[in-house]
Amino acid sequence: MIENKSPLNILVIGTGMYVCGRGTKEFGTILPAIYEWKRNNLLGDVYVAGVHKEGINILKRKADELNELFGYKVGIKFYPVNDNDPDAYKIALSEISKPACAMVVVPDSLHRKIAGETIRYL
Repeated sequence: MIENKSPLNILVIGTGMYVCGRGTKEFGTILPAIYEWKRNNLLGDVYVAGVHKEGINILKRKADELNELFGYKVGIKFYPVNDNDPDAYKIALSEISKPACAMVVVPDSLHRKIAGETIRYL
């Protein structure tokens, strides 16, 4: 067993159905997994970057519901802060502390570009 000395910071790039169940009444896969990670005391800071403010607002509502269901809060830093921004993930990458990982959960056509840029930052 590997002993974890530092909590791992996480950046999730994307705000869609897999991340938070956007477009459904469900919670997706990624967001509930992050809550479970916190339950096991392995979670550092959580950052989520999307393109559209609407997606961020939906994710915030889903996170609020999960805070209630799990009985504890996962603090999440959201990007973009104000307006729509296709480069919001770059700002999040520049602000995340290491050790960190990133989950690139975007449409297939964007995987290569965003994953490549993410690797350069982390």
